Amino acid sequence: MTLAQRVCNALPPVPRQERERAAAGPTDAAAHAAWIDAWACLHEVEVGAAAPRANADRFDAGRVLGWNVERGRRIDALAELIARERAELVLLSELDVGMARSHNLHTARELAERLGFAFAYGVEFVELGLGSQEERAAHRGETNASGLHGGAILSATPLERPALVRLETRGAWFDGARGERRVGGRIAVLATWRPYGEAITVAAVHLESHSDPEDRSAQLAVLLEAIEAYCPGAPALVAGDLNTFSMRHADVTDRHRLTDALARDGERLRHPVPYEPLFTLAR
Repeated sequence: MTLAQRVCNALPPVPRQERERAAAGPTDAAAHAAWIDAWACLHEVEVGAAAPRANADRFDAGRVLGWNVERGRRIDALAELIARERAELVLLSELDVGMARSHNLHTARELAERLGFAFAYGVEFVELGLGSQEERAAHRGETNASGLHGGAILSATPLERPALVRLETRGAWFDGARGERRVGGRIAVLATWRPYGEAITVAAVHLESHSDPEDRSAQLAVLLEAIEAYCPGAPALVAGDLNTFSMRHADVTDRHRLTDALARDGERLRHPVPYEPLFTLAR
């Protein structure tokens, strides 16, 4: 378990030439580990300040929103919906920084500025290309300004002690077998939130989509250990994209296997608790 608590006002960039070198070089675990060690943005949390709490009439105290925003591509619609939901705390997965597919925006900062919120952003992956097969086709000829992808906490009130937890660093996305080239691994962004004076540990988490229930449970175990190390005994609130499909990714994406699984239990995708050990672990 790695708990990074170094903060910055702007994440240090990974030069385009270095991203190109990583994409052209060896794809083994040692090469992946070396790039993780080399790039500071994978070990820091970017923070931005909030507007004064005089804006309290714009949100409902204690209301929390958790959401996978799919790269942050539809920034106008995202900002409008979050404002309409009047959430005081927003825990987000899949936010790009400097990716062609999301207009090369810093999507976390853009949302925070539009809402007048504080934010803490952590990098899940440094993207070595334009993204998925569909994204590569749609943005052929374009360039990523920064190539960062991660998660964030947005809050109407100040966030304390932001931190980044790396849930795994195996490099399963590094060689391109999963459809795109990436350096990094799944994360959670932590912070201390005080909506009523008492310190609450909040975590925006994104568990692996291309694995299985056992792997997701192992990642949650890392997060729970990190939460306890971060603030022992404090109440905690965890939200995000847990990818609890109730089966392996290979089964979900295979029509015959999925059909067989649903024939045995037609509700398992909507009610995955019996099939995902992370729920028992969390309880």
